[in-house]
Amino acid sequence: MFEATILQGNDITHLVIDDNNKEVNHWTDVISKIDIKNVDAKDGYYNTHSSQDGDGVPTTEDIANTKIEKFVDPIVIGMEWLTINEARNCIRTWSIQNKFTYEQVKNKSYRLRFKCTDEKCKWLLYVRRSSDEHTMIVKKGSHLEHTCEGNIEDKNRLANALWVANYCGDGLRNIKLSRPIDVFTTIRRKFGIDLSYWTSWNAWTICMERIIGSYDEGYFKMPSLTIELLTTNPGSIIGCSRDDATLQWTGTMVMFKASYDSWLRGCRPILGLDGCFLKGKYGGVCLSIIGLDGNNGLFSVATYFCRSECYDTWNTFLKALQSWLDQHDAKLTFISDRQKGLIKAVTDNFHHCNHRFCFRHMYKNFKKIYKGTHLEKLFWNATRAYRTIDKNNFLAKLGEYHLSASHWLEREPPETWCRSHFDSTAKCEHITNNFSESFNNCILRVKDKPLHKSLEKLNMMMMTLIYCSEYHWVSTYMKAYASAVYLVADETSWVKPPRELRPPPLLRPTGKLRKSWRKDEDELTNSSARRCGKYGHYGHNKKTCKGPPAADKVVHNKKKLTRVDAPRSQEKIKVKFGFSTLGQGSEPRPSTTTSQTT
Repeated sequence: MFEATILQGNDITHLVIDDNNKEVNHWTDVISKIDIKNVDAKDGYYNTHSSQDGDGVPTTEDIANTKIEKFVDPIVIGMEWLTINEARNCIRTWSIQNKFTYEQVKNKSYRLRFKCTDEKCKWLLYVRRSSDEHTMIVKKGSHLEHTCEGNIEDKNRLANALWVANYCGDGLRNIKLSRPIDVFTTIRRKFGIDLSYWTSWNAWTICMERIIGSYDEGYFKMPSLTIELLTTNPGSIIGCSRDDATLQWTGTMVMFKASYDSWLRGCRPILGLDGCFLKGKYGGVCLSIIGLDGNNGLFSVATYFCRSECYDTWNTFLKALQSWLDQHDAKLTFISDRQKGLIKAVTDNFHHCNHRFCFRHMYKNFKKIYKGTHLEKLFWNATRAYRTIDKNNFLAKLGEYHLSASHWLEREPPETWCRSHFDSTAKCEHITNNFSESFNNCILRVKDKPLHKSLEKLNMMMMTLIYCSEYHWVSTYMKAYASAVYLVADETSWVKPPRELRPPPLLRPTGKLRKSWRKDEDELTNSSARRCGKYGHYGHNKKTCKGPPAADKVVHNKKKLTRVDAPRSQEKIKVKFGFSTLGQGSEPRPSTTTSQTT
């Protein structure tokens, strides 16, 4: 057997050819003539990999063709850094940028000495602290030219997790949902080196702890946070539990008194029960009880952070709030997705209440057995029917096409899924639990945070939702516009002015009166940019122009007009209102305007 390997771009092709094949010699000649370092498309070898097929990570060829931006200035004799940590970080970044590695010969608080890992290379860097006790300076004993080829591979041991975290921290802070692959991609695009998965993961973890806090520390802070929440929100139901044997956290329950009172006074007696996974380091589940206000708006009543979603956690959650939720004036109606143990937990604690099932989840189970658009339409029409006779008609049509499909739907009590059988006290026609799913989407930025940060953000969400200043009340809004401004009568019915009131002195400058204000530099646009009067360029005026002056303009003699407002210009008005000082029957003299020619 003859085995060969052909490298085409990033793809490796293995060929196994039988010795008895007549084409052995032909393939041997072809393979021997291929220069795997200079395979070009014009020779008939094409790379089948494209950027759309991959995950967006640049290839080695992309890195080679991309000019790496220089982030750190070259190190020279006399270069200074304010602190020793700044010096260490700059030297490390410069070495990674230029694909070199070094060893630390001296690493003390007042001096640093580095040498190249290549024993034949003469590169040596000596940094010492100055007399001000903090500034680090590159000394003359340094030899700053590498005589080796450097690190030709795509790896660099100097790029450890701590350095990567320091470099990528600010970038990850601006990303809503980041992943370790973002760290890997950033370092490869900027420096052309490949990080291991664990280095990327550890660097991403360090960045996340700096941005959102430590996941471990959140559990230790939980008892103090619950006490603080109870202090600021007296009367609320807030507490955390633990396993006394292992001292490990088991759950945190939160129901603010303001949220409960508002639901009790102004929300409908319908509650959605649902849970979602927490995306933090230790995982977990967030169980929620969501209500609806009169405008179908989401209203969070209570939440429970716990380890898993099962009968025990739902029973603990509902049992702790059973006496509080039963205080609603109307009969409660629960709607859920029929999670494991949830139906039994509701029955054990609220056996006298209604319990609806989310029809969207019922249909997901239905379509696994009965497929087809027509069956789907009949299935949904049966649950949307407001009258029992309409519901029965749709079920009859469903049975005509598939008898077992109708029986599958009728096995559940109709008051759990059909509008025609819903209890009218809830004043709600919802057949799905989508509003609880909407709440899970609202807390998307909460689910991946440490536990204490999740609780703090939940507190801010509820404060924003419930707290309302008196200036936003409808009654206060009506007070602001309670008074009215009435129209005035025609001036022919006005009374005679009781006293004389003259206009101010007329002070009018020369030239045309401006009707627009002068704009500052930050207010100028392209259409209103300042233009130089002697050079013709935009962005500056004649006074601040630094360019060569333009040709002299022809100056035309203009008449300088100065308007003088004589007292006699207002005589007609004075006569009209009876304030004239002239004798009766005398005509006022016309006002004069003098012009001077310069």
